Amino acid sequence: MRTSLRVGGSLIVGIPNLAAFHNRVLLAVGRQPSQLKNWSAHVRGFTKADLVETIGKPFPGGLVLRYLAGANFYPLPGPLARPVARVWPGGAWGLFARFEKERPYEGSYLRWPLEQTLETVFFLGPNSTDRVS
Repeated sequence: MRTSLRVGGSLIVGIPNLAAFHNRVLLAVGRQPSQLKNWSAHVRGFTKADLVETIGKPFPGGLVLRYLAGANFYPLPGPLARPVARVWPGGAWGLFARFEKERPYEGSYLRWPLEQTLETVFFLGPNSTDRVS
């Protein structure tokens, strides 16, 4: 199997942070988090823990989190948002993570939904029993 990322290579991911401080406030007052709107492109929310699990669980020991940073801290203005996001990345609007590939990939992401009997709308390859949710 051919892969794009060599062992020792980095996967960099940027996501809207569901656990951002302003989203916590919105939830506390009964409002929908801004990064998770049911009628928009962002219908899945991620926290740091969920991102690490989503990337790492189907490929145990394959992609390891090496660095995490927060960006923007809504509703603070830029000059204040940057240092606050550095101190508390888990409360920042966005999360940026760098994972490092530790071992060769053996197709586990394609097998994971089937082994866990998850429903998916994604194409899992010609030899799979695709499930549609």
